[in-house]
Amino acid sequence: MIPPATAGLPSTSSEATATPAATCVPPIIAAERVRIAALWARWLPGILARQCCDGSENDGAFAEDDTGWYCGRHTAYTLARLMAARLWLDELYPSPTLSDIPCVSAAALDSACVRALAFLRRRQSPDGRLDLNGMYAANEIGFPVTGLALAWARFRDLGLSPAPGFIADLATFLRRGAEAILAGSPMTANHRWSAVAAPLAALHHLWPDPRYLARIESLLAEGIDIDADGCWHEERSPNYNNVASQGLLALADALGRPELLTPLTRHGEFLLHGIQPGGEFDSTLSHRQDRALPDRIAVTCGIARRLALLTGDGRYTSLCDAGRPSASAPEAELVPLLLQLDAHPGPLPAPRPLPDRYEVFYASVPQARLRTPRTLVSLSADPGGHYYDTVRDQWGGARRSDDWLHIHHGGVVIETLHLAGAGMQNLQPETLRRLAAGHYELSARQPGWEHTLHFSPGSPRVHVRWDWETSVAFRRSGDTARLTLASASPHSLMASLVWWVRPGALLLQSGGPGRTLCAGDVVVLAGGSPLRLESADGAAIGITGLPAAAHTQPVLFPPAIPSSIPQTCAALHLGLLFPVDLDLALTFL
Repeated sequence: MIPPATAGLPSTSSEATATPAATCVPPIIAAERVRIAALWARWLPGILARQCCDGSENDGAFAEDDTGWYCGRHTAYTLARLMAARLWLDELYPSPTLSDIPCVSAAALDSACVRALAFLRRRQSPDGRLDLNGMYAANEIGFPVTGLALAWARFRDLGLSPAPGFIADLATFLRRGAEAILAGSPMTANHRWSAVAAPLAALHHLWPDPRYLARIESLLAEGIDIDADGCWHEERSPNYNNVASQGLLALADALGRPELLTPLTRHGEFLLHGIQPGGEFDSTLSHRQDRALPDRIAVTCGIARRLALLTGDGRYTSLCDAGRPSASAPEAELVPLLLQLDAHPGPLPAPRPLPDRYEVFYASVPQARLRTPRTLVSLSADPGGHYYDTVRDQWGGARRSDDWLHIHHGGVVIETLHLAGAGMQNLQPETLRRLAAGHYELSARQPGWEHTLHFSPGSPRVHVRWDWETSVAFRRSGDTARLTLASASPHSLMASLVWWVRPGALLLQSGGPGRTLCAGDVVVLAGGSPLRLESADGAAIGITGLPAAAHTQPVLFPPAIPSSIPQTCAALHLGLLFPVDLDLALTFL
C-alpha cells in the first residue's frame, strides 16, 4: 500500500529535508540504504545538468539523449525520481563521507521539480495524454504515474512542497492522466500492468474511483500472462519482462493483494535459469526489439530485491547485488527505488550462489536450457508472435522463430544456427521434445506458403509448395555435444547452413590462418575439416563433421522474427545440397 504519513519528520517548509529513515535502523538495513544512496548521489548531479533551463517551451524538460528532443514521458519519470531524491536528501549527501560527489541542495531539487512539472503541464494534452518521443498515446502517461503518485503521497503527508501550488498542480496532472488511461486501450502486453492497472490502482488509493477498479478487474479477468513455466509468454523480452513485473508489483502493493504476486515468484525461477555465463540474460526468445541483443540484464535491482523479500531466497539477493554497481541504476528503475526501500525495508536474506549447473525443459515455451558454469545451450521451438514493427495489427502472427539453437561458452557465442533452402526460408522448428537427460529432438514440416497475386483482380492466392521436412537431434554429455540434422525438399536443390557468431571470436579452419570475426562479416566456409572458434578468455568451441562445401553461394534470409543478429554477428556460411544429412560433434574447451 502507499505508505501513510511518517511521524516525526520535518514538514511545511520547502527547504525542509525529509528523510524517511528511522533513527534506529538495523545495521544490515542501514548498510543497504547507504549503498543505494551512493548510486543516487552520483546520478543526481548529472541528470540535473540535462534539464533545459532556457525559458523556451522545453524549459524544465530533461534530455534523454543528444538529439535535441525533450520527451514528455521521460521528464515525468525523471520528476518522480527527483521527488524521491528530495525525500532522501540527507541520506544522499551525508557530508563528508561522499566528499568526491558534488552535493545537490534542497533548493536546487525544488527548483528542478517545479520547472519539470511546469513543462509536463504544458506538454500534457487537454485529454490527459503525454507524448512518447513526440507522439501522443493514451497509455504512455500511465508508466510514470505510479512513481509520481507514490512521491505525491509522501510530499502531501509530510507537508512538503517545492513551491506554492505544486502539490495541487501535480494532482491535476495525475487525475487528468487517469482520464487518458481510462479512455485508451493497452497497446502491448506489458501496458496492461504498468501503464494501466498499476497507475490506476495507485491513483485509486489516493482518489477512490469505481471506474479505476472496474478497468483493473477487467484486465485481471484476462489473466496474468505468466505461463506455467514462469515465462511472460506474450512478449518474452528481458526488457519488457521487467516492465510488466514492475507493474504487477505496484498493482499488488496499491491494492493490498499479495496473491497477485504468486505468478511473479514463478517468473523469478525462470529468470534465474536464463542467465548466461558472464551474467547477461538469454534474449533469443524475445518477441520485441531486444531480441538477440547482447548484455541484457535478467532483472532490475528493484525487482530482484522484492523477489528476495517475497521468497526469502538469497539467490535474488545475489541477483540484486549484481545490478547495483551500475551508475545508471536509478535510470533503469521504472519507479523510484528509494521509495521502494522505504515501503519494504528488509533486511534481505543472506546471498546464495546463482544456479550455474542445471538442465531445464519448459514445455509451454517450449525451450530447453542446459547449463554448466562456462556454457549454456538453449534449444527452442518458439511459436513466434508479436514484434511491433513487422506484425503490426497482426498480433500473434503465424511466423515461427528460426532461432532454435543458441550456445554461450565463455566469450564464444553462437547466436543461432540457420538452415535455409533456395527459394524457401530458414528452418522453423515446430516441436521440441525431451527424450532423456541431455537428449532433445526438434522437427519441422513446412508445406509451403501462400503467395498473394497483388496484380490480379481480387488478389487471389497461389500455394507455393515446399514439402520441406526436417528433424534435428541434440545430445549433450559433459563437455561434448552431438548435433544431427536431416532435411529434405523435392522442390529445392541448394541449401545453406549459417552459423551466426558474435564478433571478437577467432575463427580457425584447418590449414588456414586465423580470422577475428567482425559484425557483418560473411565468411564462406570450405568445410570438410574441423572448425574452431576461440575467445580472448581462453574458451573455445570445436566443430567437426562438417562436409566439404557443395557451393559458395550464400543463401541468407532475414530472420523470421526480426532481430539484431544480421547486424551484430558474423555469418559463417557452408553451401550444401538437398537432401541434407549432418552429424556434427561440438566440443566445449
